[in-house]
Amino acid sequence: MSTTRRRLKEKKHSKMVKKESEDVDKFGTPKNRYLISSACESLSARGFLRSYKSYTPPANASERVIEIAKVVLGANYQNEDHLKHSDKFALLNECFKEFNHCVPNSMLHTVTGVADVVNFYETPVNTNVPYDELVKQDLPPNLNIQPDYIRFNPETDTLFKGISAFPQSSTIVTGLKTKKKYKGYKADPPENYGGTANFEKQNPYN
Repeated sequence: MSTTRRRLKEKKHSKMVKKESEDVDKFGTPKNRYLISSACESLSARGFLRSYKSYTPPANASERVIEIAKVVLGANYQNEDHLKHSDKFALLNECFKEFNHCVPNSMLHTVTGVADVVNFYETPVNTNVPYDELVKQDLPPNLNIQPDYIRFNPETDTLFKGISAFPQSSTIVTGLKTKKKYKGYKADPPENYGGTANFEKQNPYN
């Protein structure tokens, strides 16, 4: 290696080391913590299910996949246990156009032959969470599931004239979807209650 090339390599390496040292503090913690926190918030908002589309396979799914394989791969489609990358792409692309349902990236490595493609398009995809499925089932009479939240709100819960059993407990709704369904409620601060004497004055049942 010439002296000039060696110096350029050393200079590039020193810049990379400097860049890495600028991105972390003396304890090795990333300085851009807001990037990490935003990524964590994004993951938590997704839940444990990926954003898959629901899919109900048609009754003739296998026949339609085989017809597509005949057109794309030719007469020897039955011998294709290990598809080439180009044939695999062409076959899956035509199947996506036919069924409007594609193989996700996380499952591409499991599809190696025509039989795997047939098996994929014969498998239904249910995007409902297990809790919602349990609510829809025919439950025994001694089991009851409350699918919606029940939270106190002084404007709607008038059984005790708007007095809560937990006077310092607020209902804070942060999700955009849940805000349309559930109404938040901000409880009064503790100093507004003034202890037991003030609470007894507010209690209409005394």
